[in-house]
Amino acid sequence: MESMFLAQQKQDKYIKQLASKVDVVTTNNEMLEAQIAQQANSSSTPPGRLPSKPEPSPKERCNAMILRRGEKARGT
Repeated sequence: MESMFLAQQKQDKYIKQLASKVDVVTTNNEMLEAQIAQQANSSSTPPGRLPSKPEPSPKERCNAMILRRGEKARGT
């Protein structure tokens, strides 16, 4: 009988720990949702539209490439 009582106490403790962890995850999820909503509201582009000026490709900023041997690559 006492072993059942101890097992029940152990189970209750485990359930409280799980409930606490679920609360933490729920709080983090709500914070993420708020951040996403804030980002969506601060966007300068209206929803469903593309920006008028696309961002330049990183390749356009690359002017030269040096190989491991120390030579310049052809075509740069």
